Amino acid sequence: MRSITMKEGQAVRPPWIAFAIASTFSLYGLLRKRSNLGPLMGLAVETTLLGPIAGAYLVWLFTRHAGALGTVDAKLTLTIVSTGVVTAVPLLLFAKGARGLRMVTLGLLQYIAPTCQFILGWFLYAEPMTQARAGAFSLIWAGLAICSVDALLASRS
Repeated sequence: MRSITMKEGQAVRPPWIAFAIASTFSLYGLLRKRSNLGPLMGLAVETTLLGPIAGAYLVWLFTRHAGALGTVDAKLTLTIVSTGVVTAVPLLLFAKGARGLRMVTLGLLQYIAPTCQFILGWFLYAEPMTQARAGAFSLIWAGLAICSVDALLASRS
């Protein structure tokens, strides 16, 4: 992997995982916005497409004794299985809400989510505030400000 800059003798690499998450979630939001399927039918299609892949992965983990299912107590197994519902309900609500919002509003929400995570991490979990984090969030907030000003000017004209 190519480094961007050198800092105190260490290579600083691009945050590929953050880029991947931002890109795929943005693409997901766009696809859900443009889809003619309702939220429940869309979730059914997503589950049909991704279910076999997830199932195969779970079987692979089970055969290697690496997964939790079948190797932990019943309470933890029930907790793991119930995460499907905990995941599905917000996805349904997101899909329903995305259809009624303008893309600029949906994009604005994508800026608010990391800010909420930042506030939780810094104040509730006492995460350290490094220069890199301060720089990243100042860019996020600058983008949020630009988006907000643009939306305000567009609504006035």
